[in-house]
Amino acid sequence: MEPPTVITLFDNIFEQKWQDIVREVQILTSLQHENTIVYKGCYLTDHTAWLVMEYCLGSASDIVEVCQPVTNHSMV
Repeated sequence: MEPPTVITLFDNIFEQKWQDIVREVQILTSLQHENTIVYKGCYLTDHTAWLVMEYCLGSASDIVEVCQPVTNHSMV
């Protein structure tokens, strides 16, 4: 059974944002590991991009929030 897919819509994109999306797509296409989310494709129109990827519950920022290093020196 195929894992669920998510489509992220980027709308009203202009030059700098296009460059960021192209860079992200280049990185995603090079990542092929069992612990990374699968990149499935990108569809572009005039000022809109759809990024298609395997669905993942949560986000990298969620993980960072949970795994914050101990900052209280008295606990170290």
